[in-house]
Amino acid sequence: MLLAEIARYVRSANGRKREKGKNSGLAAWQLRRIEERIKDVRDKGAPALVELAQLCGISQNRMMCNFKASTGITIHKYIEDERLEVAKRLLAASELSTKSIAFQL
Repeated sequence: MLLAEIARYVRSANGRKREKGKNSGLAAWQLRRIEERIKDVRDKGAPALVELAQLCGISQNRMMCNFKASTGITIHKYIEDERLEVAKRLLAASELSTKSIAFQL
């Protein structure tokens, strides 16, 4: 009877470990790929979520949940912030009009 109880406990503990790790965040290489692609916003335009998920080899929903777990913000907010930073740099350092900068981003 004691062995049966130990077996139940071990199975239960393993299940909890899997659930905790489910949304524990992205691996460093996944986060780096996403950040690099988002930083290319001026050259390639804003990335689609499906494109970012494919870069990481995971589903779109999992990527969004794990990104938030890793960074504390949503991926949409991160993309928006990066686009605004690029726009600020372009406005400060170039003669481009706001219309052309908005079109690029």
